Amino acid sequence: MPPKPAPRDDDEVVEDYEVFDEQPSNKRPAAKSGAGQPVLRKQPSVAGGRKPTAPMRPGSASRQAVAPAVPEIGGEGEAAEYEQPPAYDPNKGKISAKSAKQIWFICIAITVLGLGAVGADIAFDPLGRRNKGQQINSNNKAGNTAKKDNRPKDPVSELAENFNRSVGMEMSRLRQKKPFKFYQTAFNKFVGTRSMAYDAMADEGTSKAAREQAWAEVYNDYYQAQYAKNLFMSVYRQGMEGVETITLKDEEARLRLAKEKGDAILKEDFVRLQAAATLVDAWSSEVNQFWTSYRKSDKFIGGIFEDDRYKPVFKASKDKFEKSAGEPPAFDPADLDAIKE
Repeated sequence: MPPKPAPRDDDEVVEDYEVFDEQPSNKRPAAKSGAGQPVLRKQPSVAGGRKPTAPMRPGSASRQAVAPAVPEIGGEGEAAEYEQPPAYDPNKGKISAKSAKQIWFICIAITVLGLGAVGADIAFDPLGRRNKGQQINSNNKAGNTAKKDNRPKDPVSELAENFNRSVGMEMSRLRQKKPFKFYQTAFNKFVGTRSMAYDAMADEGTSKAAREQAWAEVYNDYYQAQYAKNLFMSVYRQGMEGVETITLKDEEARLRLAKEKGDAILKEDFVRLQAAATLVDAWSSEVNQFWTSYRKSDKFIGGIFEDDRYKPVFKASKDKFEKSAGEPPAFDPADLDAIKE
């Protein structure tokens, strides 16, 4: 026996299908309908209740012809009227040969006229745009040129300005000289010693005696810086005793000096003296602040200056400074040799 076919998932589904014969059965004549057409009979389901493996459809011979759609019947049984489409016109959307030729001539005329207008504008510039552009450029150049001030200048103001420029150039030269470098070294040493004294004050591990010694060294370097300043100024004050200098940044002071002294302020000796004084002014305020402010406001710092135990630390420097500030000022010969050019 041949093996049984494998069961399918739809074995339990049993449905009835209508199967139409391609030809009428020979055994039983086809029944006639009222219209004279054969009546399709219902065939029994496939044996075993299983679905057919392929869909079954009636043959072309047994299918009835599909009737054309019946127009919708109006309320009184009359067919509804339908709008008929317009008749087909084969010339619709086309242009004639004459119209095409006219359009072609118009395009050529527009092109020729446009090119002619461009050429005429380039050759003759009837609107004058090139001359206008040149005029605008000339106006821009004239506007960029700084206008000269023809107003008469105040001679006093001009003299004060010339003095200011001359002093500035002289300051640059003096910075390269030995007297200024001597003063610069003393000033930097004072600033460094003062910073170490403040560090000792902030360090809790530093003893009181070490703090007192640090500030005694500050007093010593303070007098050294003041002595170096007097030595520096003495070099450029020779022959200019009694001449007062000004604060160069003060514009009113410059104008007043120019008005009082006139052209004498442009002399070499006076310009050099004012340049030296201006260099000193940049640092002297910081040195003087230690003496006038910190020494008086801080009891610890001020007490060291009065303490006999530390006076020997700065006594020699103090004496040198006091001699340099006397009349006439006296300086150590070794220092005078050190600043000679």
